[in-house]
Amino acid sequence: MQIKDVMSSEPVAVRVDATIQEAAVGMRDADAGALPVVADEGKLVGIVTDRDLSVRALAEGLGAETTVDRVMTPG
Repeated sequence: MQIKDVMSSEPVAVRVDATIQEAAVGMRDADAGALPVVADEGKLVGIVTDRDLSVRALAEGLGAETTVDRVMTPG
């Protein structure tokens, strides 16, 4: 088995202006616990995790339309 056999050709990412609901759906669909967050032209600006969504967003009472940049870990 080679790495190309297990890697997907298109990594799943979420845009910085996506909603936290869109991020949650992306994680569910990709069966992932985190997604890279990208800005214009695919520039990596951070990561959003299932913990960011479940703990940070819920604890702060943020709605589903809140954008990912409010809860992501910048990087």
